[in-house]
Amino acid sequence: MSDITPTRGAWLELREEREGMQEGYRFLDEKRLVLAAEILGQLKQYETLMSKYRAAYNEAARALKRAVARQGLIGLEHYPTLNCTLELEERERSLLGVPLREVEVKSGDSKMLDDRHTAQGSAVSRGMDAIHGSGFRPSPLSSLEAARVGITTHPTDGSGCVEPAEPLLASPEANKCRERFAQLPPMLSQLAATAGNLERLRQEYRRTARRARALEDVLLPEIAEDLERIDTALEEQEKEEAVRVKMMRG
Repeated sequence: MSDITPTRGAWLELREEREGMQEGYRFLDEKRLVLAAEILGQLKQYETLMSKYRAAYNEAARALKRAVARQGLIGLEHYPTLNCTLELEERERSLLGVPLREVEVKSGDSKMLDDRHTAQGSAVSRGMDAIHGSGFRPSPLSSLEAARVGITTHPTDGSGCVEPAEPLLASPEANKCRERFAQLPPMLSQLAATAGNLERLRQEYRRTARRARALEDVLLPEIAEDLERIDTALEEQEKEEAVRVKMMRG
């Protein structure tokens, strides 16, 4: 802006521009404070949710150890899972243009995957698919292994290998393990929503802070220097004009 011609009109125009920038800086500064307060609130909520999740996960891990000790790895792998229906109700609000999402979990009915009117092995297969992803199937058990872990079997071919079905030796340890791990997905959905809010708030705060610093440290000082330079030049012009008028009268 140093090439601006020092005139009264240029001075008035720069002063008006500076007032607009100062108003914009005040808005950005207030926006930073609002975003920072929301970040602190979301961070506190995230820490609370994470603390609850870690406690639930540790309890599930302990339940898993007890279930493995009771059922064995093979028996627990083929233990019927819970068919959990998880319903999420998502609400969205906007904070200064930043979308914030809140998730409320509504758990549906949970039941053991045990269809006695169809092949028993298909029920367990669907349960394992629900946990490990589509296409996953446990390796078949031999009759000797099935008898050792206490699982009823249904022959699939003439090789002696069988598909697992419902356990004969159902145990409270395995049931508790199943229930504990079923509690984790609802907590993870809420954690994911809060983490997304924090990331969007962080990005918006960085953009706002960068713009505020650009106004405070670069643009406003430049305009102030130009105004001072023009003001000095106008004063010199007025002095020269006064001297010229005095000389003409003298």
